[in-house]
Amino acid sequence: MPSTTYFFAIYPYTNSGSTIDYKTSAGTPVCTATTTAIPINIYTWAGANNADWNIPTNWVPARSTPEVADILQFNDGTTKTITAIPTQTISKILVSGNTKITLQSSAVATITIAGGTGLDLDITAGSELNLSGTNAITIAVSSTAAAGISGGITFTNGAHRLTGELLVPSISTLDPISRLAVVLPGVLLAQLHPTML
Repeated sequence: MPSTTYFFAIYPYTNSGSTIDYKTSAGTPVCTATTTAIPINIYTWAGANNADWNIPTNWVPARSTPEVADILQFNDGTTKTITAIPTQTISKILVSGNTKITLQSSAVATITIAGGTGLDLDITAGSELNLSGTNAITIAVSSTAAAGISGGITFTNGAHRLTGELLVPSISTLDPISRLAVVLPGVLLAQLHPTML
């Protein structure tokens, strides 16, 4: 486990099998070792429209070794489609600054958001995270992660899904047709009708 201290007791011995003789009279030597934390890397999308998610130089800094602790942010205020979405686990997706991102994949893919502190799938007001194309993309928010959607999220042309528990700060900011409120793993828990607001 990362950032964990382990304690070791070292028992010297002679012989083996049934004649083993542990040496404990002079005290038992002990030592400790601490594992390092998984590095948290924040990557900002810098790719052009229709650029490939997997090209390291489309991220700043270059994302050559994807890790589960990675935080991916989209915040340049543009509208872009990002292609070749892979199946991978990350810590967070943050969309802000009126940025509108559409994700497309060349195969069925799942982005699992493992979580950290604060909101782990965060789409701020005026920003959008859209899933498009015929190959289904699932964004799976793990049970230890939190999601907040104040901006927009749409699914078009495929069996795209958003799974997990979602915090919806303002129902009025969601799509007026679907009124999607809460999604649990693969199951639509609630759809709000305008008269319920």
